[in-house]
Amino acid sequence: MNLDLVKKHLRIDAAHDDDLIQVYIDTSTEFVASYLDKVIYDDQAAFDAAEATSSDGVIRNNKIDVAIMQLVGHLYEFREMLDGTGYELCDQLLITDRKVVL
Repeated sequence: MNLDLVKKHLRIDAAHDDDLIQVYIDTSTEFVASYLDKVIYDDQAAFDAAEATSSDGVIRNNKIDVAIMQLVGHLYEFREMLDGTGYELCDQLLITDRKVVL
């Protein structure tokens, strides 16, 4: 996902938060991939190269990009978790990495 496009979505011109926004882009991309239960490939060539070893992927498209940008916007706007929404978002982001003890 292109940092400049995400900054345009966020209406940010300055570069002082670029590293933070990139972390949010990476996290949001991982979340969307987890939600889809697929690897997200940037283009057809990357998809074709990976197809030889795995068929569990999708090529990045506008719907995926919008989902990522929406998540980045939410993470950027609500950096501080002060209520239940933050917990719910963390739960959703980390559910696949969480160990459940039964």
